[in-house]
Formats: sequence, structure tokens, C-alpha cells
Amino acid sequence: MITIHIPQITGYIVRKPKPLRAYAARSFSFRLELLLIYNGSEAGKTVTFGQPIYVNNFWSQVSLDGLKVIEGDMKEFYLDTYDLNVLRDGFYEHVPRGSTYGFTHYVLLMSLAVSRPREEFIIEMKLKVQVSRVDGSLLSSNVPNGTILDARKELHEDYDKYTAPTFYWDYDNPLVQEVISSIRTRIENKYARPIDHIPIWSLVRELMNWLSYNTYYSDRFDYPYFRLKVSKLLNRTIEVDGRRKYYGVCRHIVDIFVALARGLGIPANRYEGMVFNDFSGEVTFLGFHAWAEVYLPHVGWVPLEVTITHPFDRDVVDIGDLEYMYYVPLVHEYNNCKPPFLSPFLVLVTSASVINATLKEGGNERGVKEGDLSMVIHVPTLGSLSIKDFLLMALLSVLIIDDLYLHRRLSRERSSG
Repeated sequence: MITIHIPQITGYIVRKPKPLRAYAARSFSFRLELLLIYNGSEAGKTVTFGQPIYVNNFWSQVSLDGLKVIEGDMKEFYLDTYDLNVLRDGFYEHVPRGSTYGFTHYVLLMSLAVSRPREEFIIEMKLKVQVSRVDGSLLSSNVPNGTILDARKELHEDYDKYTAPTFYWDYDNPLVQEVISSIRTRIENKYARPIDHIPIWSLVRELMNWLSYNTYYSDRFDYPYFRLKVSKLLNRTIEVDGRRKYYGVCRHIVDIFVALARGLGIPANRYEGMVFNDFSGEVTFLGFHAWAEVYLPHVGWVPLEVTITHPFDRDVVDIGDLEYMYYVPLVHEYNNCKPPFLSPFLVLVTSASVINATLKEGGNERGVKEGDLSMVIHVPTLGSLSIKDFLLMALLSVLIIDDLYLHRRLSRERSSG
């Protein structure tokens, strides 16, 4: 008999914090086509491979509605649940299906018959998605006063789990410590009290402010497509308008935020997933994105967008807001380690589209337009044209123009050098 260890799941239970408002719910089916390229050298064998496909939360509920093999020989497949934050003896921690544990990852396990190296498999998944926007503006009008000391009391032994350094969030590195020390000194001088006596909501706002002045969203020619340790990210800068800034895309900026937050004593985690838009009634898949969450005492775990690399972003994005796109999590991370092995398959998205989309308004449903994958945008984009959305439209235009100018300048520097 094989004994499977089931972890205690009482520490993080999925629930909506009372001050947050989930609204404008969307229901749709999502078709995703994946290309799997075999990375191994052995042939004539069956390889089992697991692909995380969703994590459910209070604003997003997903289920697998179908699977079709377009190319390749799949012997079998099934859906199982794991905590991808816990790795024991080369295996991720199994958790019960249907539990309310917040780190339950639904993983598609596939047995693929491999006949040669670099063999390609194409599979098509159909997912049912129910997702809402999340409004955190009530937190701004009634700021929670819970501090780091309160977080320690409420989270008990889990506090250390959500504030510890990890492989990528290596805030124990001297370079990262230097940045954290500078931020801590500035905050404590501003509030005239120790950092663990300042409301966490205020500390998070200070970090968002720091990001808006010290990071730059850029996919420049030497931009790292892969994930990096924060100590590496804080050792890379680019000059923007006469100021040196740390740069990268959403995955890098989120990792910087989580590492700095944890280094200050703020419980923080990371999400990675898909984002959708409904601009002008057309539901569209925008691409893949990363965002964060923090623990606010007396409130709970609150998601937030931290790819805010301009002061305009800071002014329109509230803590708890997931308003400008529909966020559907694939991975929910509180721990990470050095990748223990090379994945047997390289996974690429070759096609994606939204089908059968409906909008729930006042308990009623109406159809909305469907959209195919058009382009990937990793900055906050447009929903309905509220005042905030109008500001975001202007911001997006500024960022595009600024990025074009930067690329031209870098091209001139390379040609002259």
C-alpha cells in the first residue's frame, strides 16, 4: 500500500475579504492549444508529464471541460490536485480534490508515448471559466490599521512561511538587504515609528510608490525572458529619463515586490495566470501575467496588481484591485526552490480563443462578443470607460511611445558602438 501524506490545509482557506467587491462576472469557455516538444533523449517509452492548468479562488472558478489530442499518441490522462509549493523526494505534495485550500493546483497528468527525441505533441483543452472583477476601493476609504505585529498573531506559525526568503525571493542577499534597508529607513522616518507599528496597508502603498519610481517595464534586447533571482534583478538597471531603474516584465516586477515585502515583514505571495479583457463587449484573451497578494490583518489575503512602473499607475490602482482585466490564476506560489530537474517537455501555446461568453448583470445573463488571441499586453489595460479606464488609456499610449523611443535610442547606441 502506498501512503500519501496529506498536508494540513487549515492555514490558508479561500474566502473573500469583506471589504472587497466582486462584480461584473463573466462566464465563458476557453479553448487553449498546446504544443509539447519532448526534451529527453530516450525513445520508445511512455513518459508521464504534468501541466498545471488552474488554481481556483474567490473571484475565479475554472474546470476542465474537454481534451482532444491533435497530434501524438496519448495513452491516458487525468486531473489531480497538488500543492506545487511543497516538494518532497522529487514529488509535489498531493492534496484532496475539492478542498478550499488556497494552494490547490489542478494538474493535467498525461501519459505520452514517445518514439523519438524532439517529438511533438499537440493537445487542445477546453476550460469553463467563471471570473469576476475585484474592487478594493473600500480599503482606501476605510484603511485597515493592522500591523506586522498583528499579522504575526493572526497567522501564528504560518507567518514565517509567508515571509521567508526563497530561491527567487532571496532577500537575505546583501544587495537586496541594502535596498530593503533604504526603504525601511525612509518609511520609518516618514511615519516616525518602527516599521512593525505601521499599518501594513500603508507599507504596501509605500512599496507600490517605490516601484512606480524605481522600476521600468521593458522588453529590451537583453531583457531576461526567464525568471531570475531578485538579487540578480536588482543588479540590472537601465537609464530612463536620466534615472537608473530596475527593469523587466511582470514576472520580474512581482518577484521584486514579494521579496521586498517579505524582507520588511509583510506576508506576501505570487500569482501567475491568464488575463482577459471585455473592451467594447468583446471578451479577448490578452496573454499571461503575474500579480501578487498580501495579508492585511483583520481583513485577510488581498490580491493586488504590482506592475506599476509609472506614478500614473500608482494613482489609479488600489490595493485589492483586479479591475482592469479579468485575472484567472494558473499558479499560486508561497514558496519556490531551484528547479530540481529539466522538464521532459517544452510547452508552447499555439492558439487560444474565447467562446460562448456571457455577462452576469443583476442576476441576468447576456451574450457578449468573442475574441481570439490578438496580442499580449502585460500592463493594466482597459475595461469599461470609467475615469480610471480613461487614465489608463492615456498611460498606455505614453508607455508605448516611451518604449519606442527607448528602443530607437538603444539601436543608435549599438550602431555607434
